[in-house]
Amino acid sequence: MAGETASSFFFCFDGRNARWTMFFDIAAFACLGSLPLYSIGGVVYATCLLRGEPSRHAAPRRLFAASFSLSLSLLALVVIEVLGWLSVRGRWMLWRACLLAELALLVVILPHSLLSLLTRRLFRLRRPWIAAKLAAFPFLLWLWLFYKLGEPFPLQEAKRGVASLCLSRAGVIGVAVMALVSGNGAVTAPTAALLRALFPVSDVEVREAERASVRALHALLQGRRRLASLEMRLRAAEARVRRQEETLKRHAEDFFFSDDQVGAGQSTWLRWFGRAGRRVIRAVPSGLVQAGATGRSSLAVRAAAAELSALRGEFVGRRFHLAELLEQKKRAAFASTARGALDDGLSAIFGVYCVHKVSPPRAQLDTT
Repeated sequence: MAGETASSFFFCFDGRNARWTMFFDIAAFACLGSLPLYSIGGVVYATCLLRGEPSRHAAPRRLFAASFSLSLSLLALVVIEVLGWLSVRGRWMLWRACLLAELALLVVILPHSLLSLLTRRLFRLRRPWIAAKLAAFPFLLWLWLFYKLGEPFPLQEAKRGVASLCLSRAGVIGVAVMALVSGNGAVTAPTAALLRALFPVSDVEVREAERASVRALHALLQGRRRLASLEMRLRAAEARVRRQEETLKRHAEDFFFSDDQVGAGQSTWLRWFGRAGRRVIRAVPSGLVQAGATGRSSLAVRAAAAELSALRGEFVGRRFHLAELLEQKKRAAFASTARGALDDGLSAIFGVYCVHKVSPPRAQLDTT
């Protein structure tokens, strides 16, 4: 390839500088394409999915932004391939890097993250690394199922390596999932549209949803106050028990003879007994008495935290329902305008045209 001309989107180099052209194209694609798409993915996650709700964990936002960036990067590579931009080696390296990153995200990172979050939610674990270790066995089971899914299909990947194996199975699973999602949407979307057309959103329904959201918010605030009060009581009880424990240890150490209290002419077994007793008292864990005394308060705090989590989920659901009602009312108001009527007419015309193009001609029906 020394005599080939490697053309870049920005500059043109001869074959001797093809490697520098490839590096420049990869850097330009990453800086002008992937990184801005990653930032846009984070904004889309915060505005469209969370709808202004604060996120307590950064991992879902980062994973969504990475999936968004990689998917649109692959689409951008298709456009670049058609237009012939960037060098041949640069395009090949970008295709390989994006596909490997997408496969790693789909096969390894996303399943393990979902299993870790599910394990952490089921067992109420506070440390993420413990949940990650517990999710290792379900993750290995997922890898085994992922490999077994491709056996009924005639996939030729034995000589192509792990990347081809993952790509073929990911394609099979992706086509199946898209078929299920599209079928579900094709069945439920007309039903929902007809129901909203026959029974539009009224002001009474919106006011009831607002009242339900306000009640859920009040319950959430009361749960937060109760949890804060219980935590303050628990900290006060822990401090009181800690002081009592230190006093008890000090009195227990004073019970044994010290070296100054034992005279020089007395037997040495008193010294040995006093030293051994003081060592045993110092070796007692500082939280042993505290855990037993504050166990009931800690259980109350855990129950209040679980109740607060349920109240938070109810409030988020009520708020999303209210947002959907307001959005549907806004769409109904837009449909009643001249612009909405024009859009409905154009959609009907294009729908009839698509059905006419998809349907077979009459001559073909007569021959069959």
